[in-house]
Amino acid sequence: AASAVAPCISSYILRFQLHDMLGEKPSSLFMPGRRRRLNLVAICLNLFLPWVVFVVVFICMGFTMRFQMPPAAYAVVLVGLTAAVGLFGTAWSASRRYEGQSSFQDPSWVAFMAITILCGTVLGAAGGSYCYQSYMSPYYSVSNLNVYSGIDPSAKTGLAVLDAGRAYFTTNARLELSKALGFKNADTYCVVPITAGQGNQSNYDFWAVGIDCCKGEVPQFRCGEFDNPRAKAGLRLVREEQRPFFRLAVQQAEAAHNITARFPTFFTWTADPLNELARLHDEGMRLLTLSTFVFFLFNSACVAVATALYTKLHHDD
Repeated sequence: AASAVAPCISSYILRFQLHDMLGEKPSSLFMPGRRRRLNLVAICLNLFLPWVVFVVVFICMGFTMRFQMPPAAYAVVLVGLTAAVGLFGTAWSASRRYEGQSSFQDPSWVAFMAITILCGTVLGAAGGSYCYQSYMSPYYSVSNLNVYSGIDPSAKTGLAVLDAGRAYFTTNARLELSKALGFKNADTYCVVPITAGQGNQSNYDFWAVGIDCCKGEVPQFRCGEFDNPRAKAGLRLVREEQRPFFRLAVQQAEAAHNITARFPTFFTWTADPLNELARLHDEGMRLLTLSTFVFFLFNSACVAVATALYTKLHHDD
């Protein structure tokens, strides 16, 4: 997709540079003659090209390319920024040569395209990054980890399942809600040990976690499917920026309840990890669809306003 956008931008710049070298006025956005008519080709370029740039950058920064080939994803963003700078330079050069003439409106349209492509690149990168961090990075990371079944939390340690993405526990596994605790740091990071059977364990390495779904030091946990008796599984927490705070919450729980957690591993408590994984993917796709639609409306409104302004300016001339 990026390779399809580049020729359009290059030909648009080349058109102005060629006229500049020949000492000719560039053909106006309005057709020459007494009856001025809008050039629909130029308007369509301004309408669709920035939108295509937005979609391409969003996908590259928010989906598979960002996970598998981060340098390539950032290179696409750099191409978009370079195209915007090139269009700005072309508009500036043309405006100096044809300043004071009616064709000055044409460089203005090139500058307009530069602004919208810059907006498409920056907003696409920002939106794609948000989508990646919130949904697609956890989705790809967990999908690439192992699946473990029949885990007995009273017998196994966290070291045995360090590469677990989806964990299915034994049928007697449960949340030890009396030992729940939360660590407050702007958000409240909630933890509760996953146990099996009755009585205390010598080691608690498996923890269900959530954010802002407990009451700090009060043993209350309302995260994930805590109240679903069929929930006997977990989806691994893979967001690195959250893990230190959950570890601090576990350390507080160790001190408060006089328990030990040698190698704590963190999971979202659920009955169906695959369904939770699919939800992350669906949320990412939904955000892409919504963002694409909103940016198209935004760019269309900008083109409509610009067309009306340029038409009025030309009529006044």
